[in-house]
Amino acid sequence: EKEILAKQTLNNLLLNSMPYPIMLINKKRKVVAANKIALDVGVIIGDYCWKEFGKCECLSESNKILAKNKADDPQIQCTFCMMDEIFKNNKTSNDPAVDAFGRIWDTYWVPLNDNEFLHYAIDITERKQAEEKIAASLDEKVVLLREIHHRVKNNMQVIVSLLRMHGRRIKDENLSKVFEDCRDRVNAMSLIHESLYQSDNLARINFNIYLKKLCRNLNSAYGASDRGIILTVKQCKVTLDMDQSIAIGMVITELISNAFKHAFPEGKGGTVEINLTELDGNNVQLIINDDGIGIPPEIDIMNSPSIGLHLAIAAVTRELGGSIEVEQDNGTQFTICFKHKRK
Repeated sequence: EKEILAKQTLNNLLLNSMPYPIMLINKKRKVVAANKIALDVGVIIGDYCWKEFGKCECLSESNKILAKNKADDPQIQCTFCMMDEIFKNNKTSNDPAVDAFGRIWDTYWVPLNDNEFLHYAIDITERKQAEEKIAASLDEKVVLLREIHHRVKNNMQVIVSLLRMHGRRIKDENLSKVFEDCRDRVNAMSLIHESLYQSDNLARINFNIYLKKLCRNLNSAYGASDRGIILTVKQCKVTLDMDQSIAIGMVITELISNAFKHAFPEGKGGTVEINLTELDGNNVQLIINDDGIGIPPEIDIMNSPSIGLHLAIAAVTRELGGSIEVEQDNGTQFTICFKHKRK
């Protein structure tokens, strides 16, 4: 008897030490035991557990009618009750967001044996409110970032339009080409910001979508299709952050525009292909090849007088920390490798 009394005392101490309401309930939905917090909110030991919720606020409409008629029916249950489920599956069940008493509760049903289960609820109202504030704040920041990228893109498009307009009025052919090159470079950066504000992830860019837009713009700017030049993105399964996207976008712009301008003399068509892939999860490889006339052997690619090639090589070696190789066999192939930056 002393041992039983000691165990009961210990059990009561354990129950009352918990900072949230706890009840021991049987299959008839009657409360067998409860801690002080549960008793304070209206739990009655020996009575139905749903009665704690005062005026049946957590009962369905049909059960409210039964309860008001004081029906002694063990089938009356709260709308969030999981008793039947725990006895059927014999494992703990959880409802992480129950509204009751004007608060939000993380509720648990724990089967103890074939006839009884433990039910307790943790007040998470403050945590939920804090999460909602953080989520709202995050949404505001996402909207702000999208708006920034959108405005930057619009401003860059204005610059592109101004360069195009002035380029058309310049009679000096060499100077006009400089304007065209600047236009293409600004447009490549503009597309990065457009891809970011349209993306679900504001930190990384799906390069496949970006690359297709970039190629479409370059193809249109140089009238490649009308000249019989086919530009194809053979493979692109890479996601990059903004810094690497801008750098590699600049490289692609320079190499593709260079191919359009020099690899295919007037009247000669051909193909330009782009492959952008991840080699092993840590390294990215970009291959751009064409079947044009090739680069003259007297030109040193690494020390080229061409501003475009100089910018492309600088972007690869300095900004991307990568390497660039050139092969000249029935055309020109650039192979660029760099490490994938992951945050």
